[in-house]
Amino acid sequence: AAATSNNVQYLINIAVLATERGDFETATETLRAVIGEHQHNFNVRFNYGLALLRGGDVEAAEQLLLDTVRLFPESGASWATLAEAQLDAGDSAAAIDSYQRARQLGVDSAELFFQLAEAARREGNVDLEAESMDAFNARQSDTEFEPTSRFLLLSDAEARATLITTLIESASVYAENRDSTRAEMLLLRALAIDPMHIAVCATLA
Repeated sequence: AAATSNNVQYLINIAVLATERGDFETATETLRAVIGEHQHNFNVRFNYGLALLRGGDVEAAEQLLLDTVRLFPESGASWATLAEAQLDAGDSAAAIDSYQRARQLGVDSAELFFQLAEAARREGNVDLEAESMDAFNARQSDTEFEPTSRFLLLSDAEARATLITTLIESASVYAENRDSTRAEMLLLRALAIDPMHIAVCATLA
């Protein structure tokens, strides 16, 4: 059965949590299951591309993100993540263009300027490198946490509990859609995080 919008949001949530905790396999598998039916869902595309990139599949991430910025050209986050993929792929000139586009769309993070400085260094653009490092240093004193770093503030126990809860919820969505295989896969991942978790054991039983 096709996933409803509520079900898709559950899967996006689990992918975001998994990416934040470094479980890129769970993130990519979760979104790979729905992206075919939700090609025009920005959150599915962006988080799938991010999970691919963080998991080391740079080529697939770059292609997906190129398509994403064509569909959503006003998304600064997509341009910045595409730039990161291009930099990882060794195309520093393209990365500079994408970082600059992200800047025009309001992305103003220290991380962006640090990576832009690196891209400029590789291209031998001394002026842009110096300008970007100045911007990076100026933002280092900013104490506001980036949204993508929010789970780093959680203790390990809190993060595990949050991820397990989301895994259980997503498994329930799959079970409701009679996809017992994926439901069991998610529950087994939750059990691997906490083998003694009562709710997981009860659900599997």
